[in-house]
Amino acid sequence: MPLPAAVRKGRGFIALLGLIVALVAVWGPAQAQDRYALIIGINDYESGNDLYNPVRDARDVADRLGKLGYTLVGGGAQIDLTRAELLDQVDALARRLRPGDMVFVYFAGHGSYFGDGAQAETYLIPKDDRALRYREDLPEQAVKLTALLGRLHEAQVTGVVVIDACRNLRLPSRQTGGTSTGLAMPNGRAATGLLVAYSADIGEEAADGRAGANSRFAAALLPRLDGSVDRVDDIFMLVRRDVRLASGGRQNPMVASYLTAPLYLTAALAPAPATLLPGETQDSARKREACEAGNAAACNDLGAIHEAGRGVPQDHARAAILFERACDGDVFVACRNLGILHLYGRGVARDVERAFALFETACSGGSALGCNSLGYMYRDGVGVAPDDVRAVALYQSACDGGSAEGCSSLGFMYAEGRAVPRDDTRAARLYDQACQGGSAPGCANLGFAYANARGVPHDDRRAASTLRRACDGNDVAACSGLAFHYDAGLGVERDLPRALYLYRRACDADFGPACGNLGRMYAEGRGGIANLSLARTALRRGCALGYPYACEYEAYLNDR
Repeated sequence: MPLPAAVRKGRGFIALLGLIVALVAVWGPAQAQDRYALIIGINDYESGNDLYNPVRDARDVADRLGKLGYTLVGGGAQIDLTRAELLDQVDALARRLRPGDMVFVYFAGHGSYFGDGAQAETYLIPKDDRALRYREDLPEQAVKLTALLGRLHEAQVTGVVVIDACRNLRLPSRQTGGTSTGLAMPNGRAATGLLVAYSADIGEEAADGRAGANSRFAAALLPRLDGSVDRVDDIFMLVRRDVRLASGGRQNPMVASYLTAPLYLTAALAPAPATLLPGETQDSARKREACEAGNAAACNDLGAIHEAGRGVPQDHARAAILFERACDGDVFVACRNLGILHLYGRGVARDVERAFALFETACSGGSALGCNSLGYMYRDGVGVAPDDVRAVALYQSACDGGSAEGCSSLGFMYAEGRAVPRDDTRAARLYDQACQGGSAPGCANLGFAYANARGVPHDDRRAASTLRRACDGNDVAACSGLAFHYDAGLGVERDLPRALYLYRRACDADFGPACGNLGRMYAEGRGGIANLSLARTALRRGCALGYPYACEYEAYLNDR
């Protein structure tokens, strides 16, 4: 029997590099009370717009925070990062965080903004800025501040974000032709629980300083990171005063506080240990005591702990009770979390109508994740008549509300031309926004867009890098796509054992194309394992999961 046509062509059988949509967002992060710092300094810019002080400033800030007991992401200050590397470090921070953690983020380097009025967005400019010529290039070449703030907000942490930027980079606009400097105020909804500090006021430039020294702002900040002043709003009040004095009033640091309670730099005022019940962790015990005292948000956090089984036995039924209590207390993301359990019948009876009603409640209450989940119901006609127009409106609301998953879902609608004109470029931008916000499906879709030149130029290196981020976020389609890149040596050094591992991982998660590719590798002995029995098992699984090429290749093996 001849090889199937797709197998003879090679690539088609392996890849299935189509756009993938995943509409179920992550729900319920874990809980803890640890302190983390992400410190970034960029001196050397590919465009030649170099700076003197950010690297020194970042290393000195990292040293001070390390001595105060902060865990430094990456083990120390992160220096001269590209856009991809900067996003990877944000991911590394976000993966560690649990509700109640304290974070300190410090960025020193160039910054700019794009947009007007309330739509203006601050962007952090990475090392690889050679293609950055106009402010309109910022969304694709830089990192949006609100994407970082959104990751912290979704993790339900408190903390400080310091932007020691707004220096001397002047970007013109394609539309207006004028140049501008400065940064924009962040969206308060995305920054709840955070204090955002800028080294200069809106529209001002911050002095970079001379080589071998700290910037004026860092020179004022560093002495305040010795633990002698603990309350963070007091720290930045003193820093503002010192910078104003040192600059003769020409530089005025600005603080935008979205804190809901006093915040302290050190762990000196950490809560007393909670009373532990059998099988409890200190985290879950604190949340239980707060929930029992009537704190609805703590009930939602505790429900997330039980739903995910983080530090306690996984118990969906207990999670449902806690989510319902929190939902009744107007914690609207808990209504969405409870809706997910009803939609899939986890710990409660499967009840699509109840799920739909809970998603409506969550969305109406301002939960962006609730709007995204409700959009899924309308898009796929689950519990309601299909309505792409309504789905698009809900995804737009979710994306505008800070849900990275909502941006990914909206991107899918543009990629498919459902209720909106098909627009691959806009879809890719939405996927990029979602990926920056920590959405694994968003990163997956962006990676496939780079692989297939849909809305962005074909770029195997960026495809592989973005798929890796999505795979790290447990997107199985991305793991399969990344395996293909290692299998074929596209954008990465060819690594057949790595490809085999990734195909197996995705196949174990019931992704049919990965099972087909895994079976082919076993059959051909590629990746170091030649085993026809394993090959047939994987191919049958791929065939049963609806991947026709797996069926064809198994038939080919049987007829050899």
